[in-house]
Amino acid sequence: MIGCRDGRVAIALALANPHDVIAGFDADPVAVAAARRAATRHGVSDRVTFEAAAPGRLLGSGYNTVVMIHQRL
Repeated sequence: MIGCRDGRVAIALALANPHDVIAGFDADPVAVAAARRAATRHGVSDRVTFEAAAPGRLLGSGYNTVVMIHQRL
């Protein structure tokens, strides 16, 4: 998930799909820290990870689906 912000969408996907492993990326390290805390609170931190990354730079490979969250400023 690109542009994961506070992790809400990634966590909701993980809760709805208990066999999926989800990686979230955001350029804002503060948002990534909040997303990690939220994943722990919701009990999905074992299969949902969040990393700070510049826009357009995915970390790793082998993704089946890529979701990009676009927010108007």
